[in-house]
Amino acid sequence: MATATAATALAPNALEKNVQLFETKKNDNFYKYGRLLSRVEKGESLIMAHHDGELLHYGTHKGLLVSWNLEQAKFDTGAVKEVQRMKLIHKAHSIAPTCMDTDRDHFYFGDTNGGISMFHRGSSKCLSFEADHKGRVAGIKKLNNSLVHIGYDGFLLVRNMEYNRIVHSWIATKCPLSAMVVRDENSLIVGSWDSGICQLDLRGKSAKRFVCEKNSPVRTMKLHEEGNILVTAHGIGGLRSWDLRKTDQHLFDHGVGNGHTDVINTILFEKDRFFTGADDCSVRMFDINRGKCLDKLVGNTSGVISLCFGGDLLISSNYRSFRKHRMTDIINAFNQTEELEARKAQAAEAEQPKVEEKDTKSKKKKKKGKR
Repeated sequence: MATATAATALAPNALEKNVQLFETKKNDNFYKYGRLLSRVEKGESLIMAHHDGELLHYGTHKGLLVSWNLEQAKFDTGAVKEVQRMKLIHKAHSIAPTCMDTDRDHFYFGDTNGGISMFHRGSSKCLSFEADHKGRVAGIKKLNNSLVHIGYDGFLLVRNMEYNRIVHSWIATKCPLSAMVVRDENSLIVGSWDSGICQLDLRGKSAKRFVCEKNSPVRTMKLHEEGNILVTAHGIGGLRSWDLRKTDQHLFDHGVGNGHTDVINTILFEKDRFFTGADDCSVRMFDINRGKCLDKLVGNTSGVISLCFGGDLLISSNYRSFRKHRMTDIINAFNQTEELEARKAQAAEAEQPKVEEKDTKSKKKKKKGKR
């Protein structure tokens, strides 16, 4: 159960008054379906997507990397602009990327075989390291002069890029490590398939562990920009929020009730709301302060693996294509629903005294009849 102060963990942020919303017609749910943005080439299937400022990068199981500029993407018209396309090849073998990070000059990839590769953005030259992991690489992050990555073999490894060697290794359990977020340059949060979540201090080499949900593997996680609220997806549709300052009790169980019915693959924050995409082909919007699902977006024809914002667009990528929803339509429809519910609540409150008065009169008549 959530504590009394859980609802105020994040102060709600109202939309700015000068933002003009698109009016939606009554009973018009077209915004829920969005529109097709682009399809993946025939014979390819999406395996990962990574959002980097104005750019969206996606990789396929055959080792193709495509980079898009989302700046000119519109809901009604306009296509995304492709800025780069390259084959991820090392020693005549294509690299099937599972996770990715970027800096100004390089792409960093983890692949299905446990390898780590670095490609130069301009020349596309590849530098691949030894197979550091014995299984799939689940997460990778460039931190200052180090490259941090986790794998299904249960190891977290820190590679010093200047000396090109592993300077720190840590293993939580024999279970796969499945998710990683960065809290600051010396602090990481890692999730595993044994239901555990660990806060790691790389400088002090210490760890603080808590259990997300017993016998429920951690699938993915996302940290709010304020740095204290963590949302974790676990098991089949499980979704919880945590205050990292007090991890003995979660804030909300968002997955209970109107939640996902399959594995959640991605989480995306938008102020005091967050969006999730899952293998049930839907995208859902949740309130971080109230713990409830606010809306459900459909239209994807396969499992949603990634979400990102491109201006006023919410872009969802599934295994075969990309779909776009207009945020102003989503928020406007939500505000209309909230206003309608508020009116119903006010009407119910106004009706309550009349009902109580009627009950009182009825009781008095019964007493007189008994006399």
